[in-house]
Amino acid sequence: DAEPLNIRPWNLTAKPTANAHITEQALYGGELDEKPLIVRKSIIFVRHGESEYNKAMRTTGRDPQYRDAPLTATGRQQVLDARKKLVELRAKLEKKMSEGPERRWLLVVSPLRCALDSAMDIWPEA
Repeated sequence: DAEPLNIRPWNLTAKPTANAHITEQALYGGELDEKPLIVRKSIIFVRHGESEYNKAMRTTGRDPQYRDAPLTATGRQQVLDARKKLVELRAKLEKKMSEGPERRWLLVVSPLRCALDSAMDIWPEA
């Protein structure tokens, strides 16, 4: 059985300070008014699936000297399982978001092969 990947949403509501004179319209190039900007952002952390490096370290306890290890079969299964959870989580979050720039997603990934492969399978439309 593949151990599930840890998917944790982290939410932050950003509010400008009293001294910041940023309004929603100013941010988006519209007319200025007195309505303060309140933007809710969600950050979703997902760790890559099991790699050949992780597997070797767990079984031997010694560094296998893999510097850019691919995912194992278990890692690929973890990624597929995580994709299902991420689709559900994104749908829930998008229901709460208004249309427009706030609804865009940004994917940030390590350049390691196991992380890139995980990201491509978890979020292929990115």
